[in-house]
Amino acid sequence: MLPTPYPVPTDGPVGELLRLAKRQPNRPAHIHFIVSAPNYETLITQVFRDGDPILDEDPVFSADRNLIGEFRPDNGEYKLQYDFQLNRGVSTMPKAPIP
Repeated sequence: MLPTPYPVPTDGPVGELLRLAKRQPNRPAHIHFIVSAPNYETLITQVFRDGDPILDEDPVFSADRNLIGEFRPDNGEYKLQYDFQLNRGVSTMPKAPIP
């Protein structure tokens, strides 16, 4: 299955800001990742789907060209090849926002 775009909440101040800025509310298609390895800083990031027509219209401005990956069909599934760059350091996992 491929990732698909989804909207940010449009009620309240975020929605008002989007309307005033004349920006659309949909995030481009992406997958979130937490990548960790011993002796490396934990990386929390996302990889966007190459070819998504709203890559340049991300309402949270995080669809960076360095975070785009190609999802290739393979035997009825899609596979993503992406090299995550980790910095040497301490590997720590973030606390879950919901216990």
